[in-house]
Amino acid sequence: MSAPATFGRRTLRVRLYLRKIAKPSRALEQGGHNMMMPVDFLDNVVTRNVVHLGEARGSMRRAVNALLTLDAFAGILFAHLESLGRLRWVNDAKFREFLAEECPEFRIVRDRAFALKDGADP
Repeated sequence: MSAPATFGRRTLRVRLYLRKIAKPSRALEQGGHNMMMPVDFLDNVVTRNVVHLGEARGSMRRAVNALLTLDAFAGILFAHLESLGRLRWVNDAKFREFLAEECPEFRIVRDRAFALKDGADP
């Protein structure tokens, strides 16, 4: 199996895992806020980038877009949970470590995104 094909399958598993924990908040829905919910970002941005990667598996640009939007979603979800007062983690890094422990594919996404942004593994 080629590296891009493996990456595509792993990003799909990460997306499915994150989708389970990013259910829309009823409190915000009922409050009438017009802001993008984490699940909206996941469905409309992350998923589209993963689909685009699947359409052109050799595209470095599409692989980077899928990787970075999956990683960004973790930060968006953390901020959302923090705003609702539903956090068990002291910071974003601890939250990402929790996700990595729960979903090994997310560890790969997190580490590769960190390497892209900072030039090294965490």
